Amino acid sequence: MSRGQREISPTGYYHVTLRGNGRQILFEDDADRKRFLLLMAESIHGAGGRIIVWCLMSNHVHVVIDDPQVRLSDMVHDFAGAYARCFNAKTGHTGSVFQGRFHSVAIASERQLLQTARYVHDNPVRAGIADADEYEWSSFGEYVGKKQLLISDVSVLLEMLGGAEGFLEFSYSDAHAVNYLRCGKRISDADVQAAAKEILGDISPLEIKSMPQVKRAEALAKLRSIGLSWRQLEMLTGIGVSSIRRALSKR
Repeated sequence: MSRGQREISPTGYYHVTLRGNGRQILFEDDADRKRFLLLMAESIHGAGGRIIVWCLMSNHVHVVIDDPQVRLSDMVHDFAGAYARCFNAKTGHTGSVFQGRFHSVAIASERQLLQTARYVHDNPVRAGIADADEYEWSSFGEYVGKKQLLISDVSVLLEMLGGAEGFLEFSYSDAHAVNYLRCGKRISDADVQAAAKEILGDISPLEIKSMPQVKRAEALAKLRSIGLSWRQLEMLTGIGVSSIRRALSKR
């Protein structure tokens, strides 16, 4: 089966996730983590991109990238490949370090960008490891002046949030804790409507059925990209599962 084409972000921002092959550990020590971050920064900055937020977990990585030159695949393959070669040379590991094709979500709005940043920084919180401001291996410290290794462009979010104080308020406010992205967890039926509004904006899911073929496929692809099941798509849009599959396969 051929790989689907990556969706192009209208804002230039992407949430990228890389996972260890077979859930293997990606970093044996802090030296590995620092090496990965430096390689990532070199590749992204060298390709004219910006790192907005990032978080290193034991067997996966999250990074939000601003990609004005539309070189996302090149830059991610560059730093992932470079790190894999270093990791294999150091450990004697053979074969793939990362699991298949990296996952990316095109970020469509400022609101989604903010929620994605919150999601990325909250990874150690959800894992029960540490609070976001106590976790060393994320960009959170860069936003509050506690990080010596500066690889992120913090200006974008700080401008949106009114500086470091606004960033902290946003990061810890329950009012901003909802995020609908495809990150390996299924969206509950109770949250489907809210998830659809997050990704479609003012478009009602029930309007999709009467859209022209190309626009219908684009809207369905957006809903599918955030992790909605086929059944949830059918429930939400009133379009049968077989018709949804056909529309997406043609796209």
